[in-house]
Amino acid sequence: MLRIDDKLTAAETKDYVDRANASMDQAMAAKADPTKWLKSAFADADMTYAVWPDSQAKFQVGVAVVNGVALLAQARDTGRTIGVRTTYVRCTSFAEASAMSMVHGDDRQAAA
Repeated sequence: MLRIDDKLTAAETKDYVDRANASMDQAMAAKADPTKWLKSAFADADMTYAVWPDSQAKFQVGVAVVNGVALLAQARDTGRTIGVRTTYVRCTSFAEASAMSMVHGDDRQAAA
């Protein structure tokens, strides 16, 4: 899991929040089973971003890459933009975002 909220502008932070709200609201409207939806969302995406309320963050919102950190490193190391499928999830806390990373994301192997 890689926190990025300290590197974002207010507009970028709002965009991440809006995308997370849209994807989660769509899943809720479809009455999707939350566990199945999350598993599918992570499996279908190359990168997953999580957002959550955080009074200590620059814009009161925590933002992290919970799946796909290696792709960010690859883009940084090669200097090339890479096309990836992304998804965004809304969490209630840092702990929930961390748990998603451990269960479905980049930290699942480290936790095993």
